[in-house]
Amino acid sequence: MSAVLTLLRIRNLALVEELEWQLGPGFIAVTGETGAGKSIIIGALQLLLGERADKSLIRTGADLCTVEAVFSGAELQKLNRKLAEAGVEPCEDDLILKRTFSSTGTNRQFINGSLTTLSVLKNLGDELVDLHGPHDHQSLLSPERQLSLLDSFARAEEQLEEYRKHYRQLQGLLGEYAALNTAETAREQELDLLRHQITEIESAKLVASEEEGIEKCYKLASNSKRLIELASGIANRLSEADDSVLAQLAETQRLLRELEKIDNSIAQFSSAHAAAVVELSEIARTLSAYAEKFDLDPEQLAAVEQRVSLFETLKRKYGGSIADVIAFGERAAERMRKIERRDAELERLTKDIENVRTQMNRAGEALR
Repeated sequence: MSAVLTLLRIRNLALVEELEWQLGPGFIAVTGETGAGKSIIIGALQLLLGERADKSLIRTGADLCTVEAVFSGAELQKLNRKLAEAGVEPCEDDLILKRTFSSTGTNRQFINGSLTTLSVLKNLGDELVDLHGPHDHQSLLSPERQLSLLDSFARAEEQLEEYRKHYRQLQGLLGEYAALNTAETAREQELDLLRHQITEIESAKLVASEEEGIEKCYKLASNSKRLIELASGIANRLSEADDSVLAQLAETQRLLRELEKIDNSIAQFSSAHAAAVVELSEIARTLSAYAEKFDLDPEQLAAVEQRVSLFETLKRKYGGSIADVIAFGERAAERMRKIERRDAELERLTKDIENVRTQMNRAGEALR
């Protein structure tokens, strides 16, 4: 794998508070006296390659250590298959690795900004860097690495990828065959379960877009008493009470008109005051109507509560959202159809397995 380390950033590792090293092209040698920090650079790379992190490595006085690296090279795209299998964003021209660990024991690692596991980071690191030393692992001892070098020397990458493609297809078909070719009792039990799941989901007559609306309706309905109290209270203070805001404003409006008769320059304030009275009257009227609409029929509220409860039950069983529940039902229906036409499906799978196995063996012969 032709990948070049172009950037190494270290923060709070051992004696290093902060270091950013941008590497130039060509061969690079790091030299220095004992204690100059050469081992810290190697240690930072080892952490990025999945080596064990000890909180004693964190610089004294700091709580968090961070190590980052950027690898560049067009051939990094060959790693995209592994990255996709691990659920990580694919490479283009750069691969970004990051690892953090804290004094509390928290350990996190990222590839291209995606959170990942230490084992994924280690597997990827084996493709990027080869560390040689008296006590370090050497990839030449790995049978997988030996095969990779042999295939590379033979320029057999295309033939190898062809073989892997057929191998993955074969494993998928064998898995389908094994899942379908179960004992009769187990098959009947699975059919009963699938029928129950499908019936439960279909009888709910779910629509993915309904979830948000019904939950909003339930939230408002379940708080209707408080909403009515608040809206009615505001409307009462604005217009219905003896000392309401609008009653007091009527008096100030009368005084403004008398003031305007003496000094007509006050007209603009009188007009603004009148507009405010109109606005407040409209607010009072709207809030009164708002309070009236929440006078829900108990049966209607019970129906909403029952629908929300059904949604929660289905989501607890089949998925985190109604869309997930619907998708689960579709997969269950497809699985049931396959089991019900089991014999024909097994015959088809047998033919497909033999066909793919023949292609895989042919591709394997090309690698000899």
